[in-house]
Amino acid sequence: MADQQHLRAAAPVHLGEHGDEAAFNEEQMLDMMEVFCQPRRAWGNGLGIATQSGGAGVMMADRAEEVGLAVPELGVNTQARLGEVMPAFGAAANPVDVTGQFVARPELLTESVVALLDDPEIDVAIVWLQLMTAHVDALLVIFREIQERTQKPFLVCWVAAPEAAIKELRAIEIPVYPAGERAVEAAAALSRYGMLKPSGGELAVSAFSAAPKGSTGSGMQPSVEASNWLRDAGVPMAR
Repeated sequence: MADQQHLRAAAPVHLGEHGDEAAFNEEQMLDMMEVFCQPRRAWGNGLGIATQSGGAGVMMADRAEEVGLAVPELGVNTQARLGEVMPAFGAAANPVDVTGQFVARPELLTESVVALLDDPEIDVAIVWLQLMTAHVDALLVIFREIQERTQKPFLVCWVAAPEAAIKELRAIEIPVYPAGERAVEAAAALSRYGMLKPSGGELAVSAFSAAPKGSTGSGMQPSVEASNWLRDAGVPMAR
């Protein structure tokens, strides 16, 4: 089992015949579905990373390189904005290390991620944190504000996140992952898909704005009806 996990960690995301992403396994397929269930799209491969741990940022940056994402140097204006809020022991480079100081100063995380997403070289971002069980409500407020002030997609990697936090983030269309590697691979899938078409182009598959008629909501769905819903949305289905 340890050898299999090591191989998976070292393996790049598979590319299909036309450059599209192919899931490595069922878990990765579900991770891709999670990122595509939010409406924002990435039109390039520039990844921004904001963490409360410098080590986690380095690990995600390494994985990003393996799956074809760039972790670009931030622009002068972005670095200046980060410098205005960053503690002396933080890091205003990409990855951005906001440290655990944001617990006492919530604006530190908010302003850092907004500045990161405003950088023209960044197409998608990941916010990494762990535990924080006592600060769920405050973090949800932060993530809602970031979402309201930005247009680009961002993913949350929350290690050992409380179930209530996961449910609330998904309800407001913010993808959430339990591990940095999985978040990076999902961001790579979003980036790869967006780069297949010019910025602002029509997506190949239309999205349902609401649950299809006859749906029982989340969870198991009747297979025949589900196939028809996918076909109506433009997804090619085998006969």
